[in-house]
Amino acid sequence: MRTKWAAGLSVAVVLAGPVPARAGAAPAPGRPAPLVVGGEQVPRAYPWMVSLSVGCGGSLVSPRHVLTAAHCVDGGVRPAEVAVRAGTADRHRGGLRAGVADIRLAAGFRSALAGSDWAVLTLDRRLPLAPLRLADRPVPPDTKLLVLGWGAVREEGGAQRRLRGAWVPSVSDGACARAYRTLDLPIRRADMLCAGDVRDGGVDSCQGDSGGPLVRPAGAGWAQVGIVSWGNGCGQAAYPGVYTRVETFRRAIMAAARG
Repeated sequence: MRTKWAAGLSVAVVLAGPVPARAGAAPAPGRPAPLVVGGEQVPRAYPWMVSLSVGCGGSLVSPRHVLTAAHCVDGGVRPAEVAVRAGTADRHRGGLRAGVADIRLAAGFRSALAGSDWAVLTLDRRLPLAPLRLADRPVPPDTKLLVLGWGAVREEGGAQRRLRGAWVPSVSDGACARAYRTLDLPIRRADMLCAGDVRDGGVDSCQGDSGGPLVRPAGAGWAQVGIVSWGNGCGQAAYPGVYTRVETFRRAIMAAARG
């Protein structure tokens, strides 16, 4: 098993498949492309999509708070060491920048594999961008979900400059648990949500996008159902990507974002 980390910090999303062209609008899900490599660039930034200077992704959940994976910012990372860029599809240019004033890890977080892999960053200023709604209910199996990030498009590949996106189907808790049981890795069903093409592979998480959002269409916008956390390899058919289950921690996340 390998966690999908790059530069010791980040887990990326390997992105392939159709991407909506208009920021903030909920499109009809397309069929995921059969290859990990390639992917589709997002033509316009999602206003709530955030890149972190530590090599991770994140989502703006209030004008002053970013939701990301705890493993991106644990291990003694100080707020002054993290910068945020939002409102742009280019992780190096444009958009709005902010510093981080405070980092709050999930209570009891130990590692991505142990669950509770989320953190809230308090920014040093408010960003005038529309935040992302947090999901408040479970996702049924085989629901098409959109994952976004700047990560590698193949195993051991480098991070991308332009934001990419892909549709991935949610996987039932039982199927995910059976898959990772072969590696003696338990899936904490209350904490974790799995998504990916378990039959054909090719659309999954990989190096460079840990902490980024997994979202579903919700009315005229989006709701975040997951946070990129860990997995085995990139695009392997038998092993879906593993995400932090947002609805489980919604109240705690919202409380951290109010503090």
